[in-house]
Amino acid sequence: MPRPLVELPPLRLAPSSLPAPLALQQQLHFRFGSHERDLDALLEADAQQVRLAVQAMGQTGVRLQWDGQQLTQQRAPWLPPQVRAERVLDDLQFALWPTDAIAAALPADWQVSDDGRQRSLSRDGTVWLQLQRLADGSVQLDNPMKSAPIFLNDLGVVCALGEGRAAVAAALFADAPGGLSDNASLLPGRTLALGEVHSPLPTLEALPVSLRGRNNALLDVALAQIAPAVADAISRYGAERVAVVLGTSTSGIGESEQALRTRAEHGHWPEGFDYAQQEMGTAARFVRERSGALGPAWTLSTACSSSAKALMSAARMLRSGIVDAVIAGGADSLCRFTVAGFSALESVSAVRCNPFSQHRCGINIGEGAALFLLTREPGAVSLAGWGESADAHHMSAPDPQGLGAIDALQQALQRAGWAPSEVDYVNLHGTATGHNDAMESLAVAQVLGIDVPASSTKPLTGHTLGASGAIEAALCWILLAENPQQQLPPHWWDGVADPALPALPLVGPATFLQQPPRRVLSNSFAFGGSNAVLALERR
Repeated sequence: MPRPLVELPPLRLAPSSLPAPLALQQQLHFRFGSHERDLDALLEADAQQVRLAVQAMGQTGVRLQWDGQQLTQQRAPWLPPQVRAERVLDDLQFALWPTDAIAAALPADWQVSDDGRQRSLSRDGTVWLQLQRLADGSVQLDNPMKSAPIFLNDLGVVCALGEGRAAVAAALFADAPGGLSDNASLLPGRTLALGEVHSPLPTLEALPVSLRGRNNALLDVALAQIAPAVADAISRYGAERVAVVLGTSTSGIGESEQALRTRAEHGHWPEGFDYAQQEMGTAARFVRERSGALGPAWTLSTACSSSAKALMSAARMLRSGIVDAVIAGGADSLCRFTVAGFSALESVSAVRCNPFSQHRCGINIGEGAALFLLTREPGAVSLAGWGESADAHHMSAPDPQGLGAIDALQQALQRAGWAPSEVDYVNLHGTATGHNDAMESLAVAQVLGIDVPASSTKPLTGHTLGASGAIEAALCWILLAENPQQQLPPHWWDGVADPALPALPLVGPATFLQQPPRRVLSNSFAFGGSNAVLALERR
C-alpha cells in the first residue's frame, strides 16, 4: 500500500522561538491500531537547543538534540518503529510553542488555529491534527480524520431483483417474492432456483480479452449508474486520488469453464482466451480502466464477506488520507463450478430458500454487482461503523457458538457508537443452511436481543457470494435513502420457525415503521470464519 499522500508538515521550530526556557517531563500515551504503550518524554529547551529523551520503564529509547539547524538522535533497538522521535518533537512543539511560531513554519497551504481550548492544524478546510486542553491540565493530541464520517454518496446495483435502484426497490418491497428463476443448465440433471440476472449485459468487445467476462459485465452495469458521480470525483480530487476496492469470489471462472470445455472437445484453447480473466484482481483492474481512476486498486476475496470487507477497506483508506474517493463494492457471476461445489456440500435448494425455518434445506446461488462511491463529503447514508473477525473454526462451517459473529457485531456497534436498542433493522446473512442460521440467530439474539426487526433478502437475490456484502448493503442503502413508505424488507419463508433457534422478529410482508429507519446492520458470515458486519446510518 502506498504511503499516505497527506502527511503532516514537519515543524522543526527554532529553539529561540520559545518565549522562555522549558524543563518538563511529559507522559505520552501512544496508540498503534489496537496496541497501546505509555512512554515518558523528558524535554529541556532554551534559546540555543532542544533536548528530548523518550523513556519506557526507566530505559531510554531515544535521545534527540535540535539546535534549529541539525537534528541528531541515538535510538535503542527495542523502541517500536512507530515511535518516531521526529514526530514526538513535532508534537511537543505543536503543543508547547506559540501559535505564531507554528504558523510561520508551516507551508502556505497549511493553517493553525487556537481558541484557547483547542489548537488545530488544517489544510483545505480539513483538520488533520487537533490538540485538546483537558480540565485536569493534560492535553490530548489526535488526528480527527481517524473518526471522520464516511459517506456512501452514490450507488449502482444489478441483481436478480433488477437493474438500477428503482427497479431493485420495487422488487424488494413487493407484495410477493420475485427475483429467483429456474435454471436447468448449470447443474446436470437438476433444476435449481437461482438468482440470475436476465437483463442484457454489455459485451465489452472493445476491451482487451483479459478484461472481458460476465463478472466484469455486471460491474460495468453498476459502474454506469454512478459514472457521473465518479467523473465529478475525478474532476474535483484528481484521478490519482480516486481508488478502487472490490470483492469477488468467482471473477472469470465461468470463462475458464468454457475454455476448458473447448480444450477437452477440440484439443486446444479457444482463440482469444486469456487466463487473466479468471484472476481475482481482474475485477479491480477492470473498474479502474473503465472509470478513469488512477489511485490504488485491488480485489479482496474472502468468500461471502469479500465485498463487505471491501467497503471497510475503502473507509480505512479515506480516513488515512491516502485518497479522497473510493469506488467500492463487488460482483460475482453464476458458473457451474460454484453451483457444483455447493451441491457437493449438499447445501443447495432446488426451490426458493427458507431461512430460519424448521424446514430450511440450503441456499439459492445468485449473481450481481453493487458499487458505491465513498467519500468524506456528506451524503444521505454513512458507513457509521463496521466489525470484522476471523474465528477460523472450520473451513466451511461456522463456529456453532457464533463467537466470531458476536465479536463482529459488537465491534460494529462500538465503532458506530450505537446501543443495541438504537438499531432499527438487521439484514441477516440468512443463507437457509442448518449451521449458519443456527449460529447467526444465537449471535444476533445475544448482541441485539430479540426485539430488532430482521430479515434475510437471499430468498429474493439468491446468495451472491463475494458480492453479497455489497449487494445487501445496497438494499440497506435503498431502505435508508429511497424508501418514503418507511417499509422494511420482508423475510420470505414458510413461517414455520425452528424451535431450536432463538425467536428473532422476522419481518412480515408490508411491514412499515412509524418513523423513517435510521440505523441498520448488515451481516456477512463467510467460509473459514471470516465475519463482517456493516453499520449504515441515514444522515
